[in-house]
Amino acid sequence: MGIDASEFYEAIPSFMGASKRLERIGKGRTALLFKDFAHAPSKVKATAKAVKKQFVDKKITLCLELHTYSSLDSNFIEQYANCLDQADEAIVFYDPEALKIKNRKPIEPKTIKAAFKNTSLMIFTESNSLKEYLFQKQYHKEVMVMMSSGSFGGLDWEKLTSHVSYF
Repeated sequence: MGIDASEFYEAIPSFMGASKRLERIGKGRTALLFKDFAHAPSKVKATAKAVKKQFVDKKITLCLELHTYSSLDSNFIEQYANCLDQADEAIVFYDPEALKIKNRKPIEPKTIKAAFKNTSLMIFTESNSLKEYLFQKQYHKEVMVMMSSGSFGGLDWEKLTSHVSYF
């Protein structure tokens, strides 16, 4: 590419990363909040692995919104098996209304839990319940990663950032 090692090492500290990929949006004394565009199984797994490797001394919470046509397909969903296994706490959110809009059959939470092969997986199907849970959590020594191509049911990112940054 025409870049020698010294030029690379000089430039890399200022590299901000790819837009919408593991983007840090909040930082507290002991907590971090990341937003990540990951939603395909391979990307979710890669993000989970990278976060776990980088933050070995923190609790890792991964929250994934199933939002796309493929992720809401009952046949495709099995490709998410073990994607969130790196998490100390794994959360999946999906809106049953999105299934109706996309003319998809309803997917039961137990089907999602089985597809992810994660018995401790928390599943939220109502945005208000998810928001209530996220805003009551105490993020002490924790890294929270919110993964989606959607909006988590209209989540107030400034409010969540402020809440996580308190810790």
